[in-house]
Amino acid sequence: MALANKILTAAASRFSLNIVKGENVVYGVYHNYNIIIQSGNTTNTKLPISISFFIKGEHPNNYISGLLNIPVEYAFSTGEYLCRFNISSKGNVDNCIERIQTLLDTATMVFMQSGYVPCDSSGNEGDPVFCRLKGNHVVLTEENYQKIALQLSSDKSADAEKKENVPMGILGALLGSLAASLLVFLCLRIGVISSGACLLLGAGIVGGYKYKGYKLSPLSALFCLIFSSGLSYLLVRIDTALEITSVTELDFATSFKYLNEILKIADAAKEFYQDLTLSMILCILGSVITIAGVFSLQKQKFEIIRYDH
Repeated sequence: MALANKILTAAASRFSLNIVKGENVVYGVYHNYNIIIQSGNTTNTKLPISISFFIKGEHPNNYISGLLNIPVEYAFSTGEYLCRFNISSKGNVDNCIERIQTLLDTATMVFMQSGYVPCDSSGNEGDPVFCRLKGNHVVLTEENYQKIALQLSSDKSADAEKKENVPMGILGALLGSLAASLLVFLCLRIGVISSGACLLLGAGIVGGYKYKGYKLSPLSALFCLIFSSGLSYLLVRIDTALEITSVTELDFATSFKYLNEILKIADAAKEFYQDLTLSMILCILGSVITIAGVFSLQKQKFEIIRYDH
């Protein structure tokens, strides 16, 4: 990531572009075409630098791929008004900047020769406004920016009037935990603590609450964490009680009620608490990851940040 940031800083200087500090993004106009260069916006860790052009022409943008001599080590993708190249950051900064220079010059030359004109992310022509819209870096025209900003402001006000539905959220958490609880329990019955199942259980609780409750607040997030840990404890306790029932003459109710005493007598408490701790940690982790994602999405839901102001 440090190398990628150095590359972006060098690119901003070399190509007279603007850099957004802390955003891992460079934006501006190059040879009359609107471009955004950023890092970390792809799952392909081998090609962490992406270069996005916003263009439109007589032919679909995927027509460009037949005109460009794209090196095999690059990735190329298109959208309705988007052409994106993903390149590696291998080598030193100067080497990478040279490859970006060659790509920018080649691409813009082909665009001009093929009649492609610069536009914004929606295909509108006009002076560009670079901004972050709902977590994504985009290009808009001034008119389009004002229209979207006004609509988002209105939507945010309307959303603020909608209250979190706690009873429905709790119901959603219960429903969201059902399938994952069954999976966790089945794994426990065969003597396995499945990290995937436990993570899914924590995520299902939070996702179910958000789906039915409409919003997730700090208090409801705390509820989800407590519910995740409590449910994982219950599942491990039930599994252990069933295991005791299968090897003794005790019934399930007795094994469940006096579990701690039985474990002490059998000198098996340490193993039980190790399994319990691992299960609870994984379930809580699944909840924490999902909570962080939900809070991030809720924050970005009505977000539009203009970069050139």
